[in-house]
Amino acid sequence: MKKTFRLLVALSLASAAALASAAPASNESIERLLDVTRVQAMLDSMEKQTMPQMFGAMRQQLAQGPNGAAAAHAFDRMQPRFTELLHETMSWDTLRPDYVALYAQTFSQEEIDGLIAFYQGPLGTALLDKMPQLIQRSMLLAQQRMVPMMQKMEQMTKEEADKKGAKH
Repeated sequence: MKKTFRLLVALSLASAAALASAAPASNESIERLLDVTRVQAMLDSMEKQTMPQMFGAMRQQLAQGPNGAAAAHAFDRMQPRFTELLHETMSWDTLRPDYVALYAQTFSQEEIDGLIAFYQGPLGTALLDKMPQLIQRSMLLAQQRMVPMMQKMEQMTKEEADKKGAKH
């Protein structure tokens, strides 16, 4: 029992020492990884795909509220300003320093170097090339599953409301 305890303590101390000695990643290497992994292109693509959906949902919500037609019309007039605000807030120039900080807090220099090597290699490049297709297919799968689930939730809600209405 004492040997097991000593072994656990030794392993814990060795792990702590290894973590403490890990060199922090340099900003330059993190910038390189962000470039190699095409983060800016991914964010730009996400913005182009999500902005019309987000604006459409916002417009629909406004149109259904009080003074709906006027609110939707105002939203339409202001949409260029909203687009500009979204771009300023979520642009790569704005986000890049935050990403660098997040990566620096998360990865050691050794890990960043390994990730750069992986993503510059054939498997990493294949992953980057195919990731948009994978994401698109997974979103389609999620949508296909969400529609029947939402229909079921709606039916369950109606049934519950009917039960409550019958009790009154």
